Amino acid sequence: MPAAVITDAVRTPLAKGKPGAAHADVHPVDRRAEVLSIDDIDAFEASGLADAATIERLDRR
Repeated sequence: MPAAVITDAVRTPLAKGKPGAAHADVHPVDRRAEVLSIDDIDAFEASGLADAATIERLDRR
């Protein structure tokens, strides 16, 4: 079995934002959903670690 490699991590706030702050009106579940919806291919492209051939292989899954 090939080894898994973590290439990037994303952190989002888990609590409700302070009144008047940028995320004050966004529910924590909605912020988490945005992170979970990121596609594997998007993450590889953003990391800059994968070449076009790797991204193409992932896209075929």
